[in-house]
Amino acid sequence: MNPLNHMHDNAVIRIYSSSATTSQKSCPTYLAAKTDYSVKRPERKKFSRFTDVAFSPFSAVLELVENHQVPLDGAFSRLPLRGDSAHDIAGELIAPLHEGLLVWVRDAVHNYLRALEEDRRLQTATSLRPAGPWVRQYLPSDTIVGSRPYELCAWGRGYVYRHGDDTVRELRIPVMGKAGARQRADAELATAAYVLATGSCIDREVMDRKPGPYRGGKPFPLLPSTAPSPAAALPSRVRLVEVGCVDGLPRVLYDNTAEAAEAFFASSAADALSAIRRPVTETAGRDCLDCKIRPECRRLHSAPGFLGIRDSSRPRRVWSATTGRYFDDCPAKAHFRALSLPPDEKSEKTAFVRRGDAVHAWLKQLHDRKPRRPCALHDLPENPGSWSAGGWTLEGEHARQATAMLAAHLEVCPFLDVAPESSAYPEQTVAADDRRADVVIVADADLLYQRDGSWVYREVKTTTNGFVADGTDLLVRYQQLALAVLLFRAGAIPMGSHSAVELEQLTPAGPDLRVIDPNSASVQERAREVIHGLTRNWHADEEYLARPNEKVCGRCSYQRWCPVSPRNTQDRSAP
Repeated sequence: MNPLNHMHDNAVIRIYSSSATTSQKSCPTYLAAKTDYSVKRPERKKFSRFTDVAFSPFSAVLELVENHQVPLDGAFSRLPLRGDSAHDIAGELIAPLHEGLLVWVRDAVHNYLRALEEDRRLQTATSLRPAGPWVRQYLPSDTIVGSRPYELCAWGRGYVYRHGDDTVRELRIPVMGKAGARQRADAELATAAYVLATGSCIDREVMDRKPGPYRGGKPFPLLPSTAPSPAAALPSRVRLVEVGCVDGLPRVLYDNTAEAAEAFFASSAADALSAIRRPVTETAGRDCLDCKIRPECRRLHSAPGFLGIRDSSRPRRVWSATTGRYFDDCPAKAHFRALSLPPDEKSEKTAFVRRGDAVHAWLKQLHDRKPRRPCALHDLPENPGSWSAGGWTLEGEHARQATAMLAAHLEVCPFLDVAPESSAYPEQTVAADDRRADVVIVADADLLYQRDGSWVYREVKTTTNGFVADGTDLLVRYQQLALAVLLFRAGAIPMGSHSAVELEQLTPAGPDLRVIDPNSASVQERAREVIHGLTRNWHADEEYLARPNEKVCGRCSYQRWCPVSPRNTQDRSAP
């Protein structure tokens, strides 16, 4: 008998391997609450008209194909589309899919299955079958009566097979774009490998009878290791494979013995997972969107009425100036970005964008230094024609132009007249919570720093097209500046007598620094007009229809998924 199943009144601490990897912008308290199933939401979650998690329909189709022997075309036909109600598919309630998401799901499933079929290792395996998911279930070492049970989990598609003398458990982890696009931390890999090496298989038959309580925090029902199912037997080897849903290419992340996986976990992940349960701070940002303890947060600034909208009936969402710009281009494009559908890399990251990203990354490194000091000539790249920053590598003319932009920054570096001990936060996220609209407003300041006791928000732009023309309405041209003004006005950034919103434009010919006074009533009114104009239609829209426009479509990086793009309209008209 599973020793945890009698503790139904003690909801589990359920930690997925992906939680072992956090960024500087992640909120430790959000993560602790997310993993603790005894923490309940203060209000019922509102659901979108369309599926808002792309992998839900993807996984549902694969469940039908791999575990219910449904033909692929039949599995696709079960997906609900615009105008349908939500469908229960293999135990998951799937909301209707936007036409663009359907395009991605079809591509992704075909590419995933092709990668599985073409894997040479699996071609030489025997007794290959879908299996899992597996869970490592345990009680903390300091167990006392009533201690909370823990469950370690790993997301992906599981398989078991024989390869030579080895009994293998393999987890194939789909990624929305191409495999290898991001580096996974050892803690994440070690946790997933440990779950495969030591975990027990979920008893699907028991869970499928009444899945609600288990998803709500009751310990998963598990098969004993002696069960006749091949998925229950502990393996001698484990394998983690990342699969790109865009190109169908696999990338082996880990392949070793079960014993090595246990040692890997002890050395690389155990401490990181323990730290999840001991959060030391709260970080306001995008994690606030789905946080179960948001009403109690000390960091998220409450700003009712920020957007000038009195309608909290829509599902909770995040809005940023980028969201506004994308929606203004095309509602479908904004929806694709919210779904994290992979954009076309060449369209999204042009040479000009890569150059700007490299300049920003270089400045972040310099502005992160302590004590604070002005950027100087010796801080510029040693080789102006070839250098890297933040994962971006520049060569030739683009590198030389970017170096000239960094040299231009030296004239307007914010630390020229700032005390070395002054507070400064490069790439700082600022968030505000508008409960009347049920929207988290987020801005990413290139630099938030203090001068003369007042906070200053600086936005950095790079261009080769010359300076901003005098008389240009900066709040319209750069909506980030308008948003910064309103964040000052709402108190999300404390307003001081010397507070400012600064635009630093860097060109190879020199810098152009513009300063906006967020204390000015006329500036605040103009900022309200700009931001409210961007958010009004976005907040009310529930259809996300494509809005063809020759100029926008020509440079759109989401054409591959767009239902009105020539490629997809031709596909639908083909016999």
